[in-house]
Amino acid sequence: SVISYTAEHTPGAERPAMDRLLTRGNIEVAEMRLQQFGFDPGPVDGMFTAQTQAAVRAFQARYGLPVSGLLDRPTREELKLGVDPKRGD
Repeated sequence: SVISYTAEHTPGAERPAMDRLLTRGNIEVAEMRLQQFGFDPGPVDGMFTAQTQAAVRAFQARYGLPVSGLLDRPTREELKLGVDPKRGD
């Protein structure tokens, strides 16, 4: 079963759940970084698609992260996105 965390539901378009704090620009950077790490997130367009999610899952598995398929904090840190203002280092 698919659990959706979005407040609004778009009929006919089942989108992977994602961190709503991320902007399209953040997602685009994540897609570029995934490509640099050798994973294929699909087009680098800032759209978090099923292919992007699959690349995130593969990245998480390879680097020993919890495999959520989401651009969560540990994944963003491993990708070196620098999108989390609460980082203390």
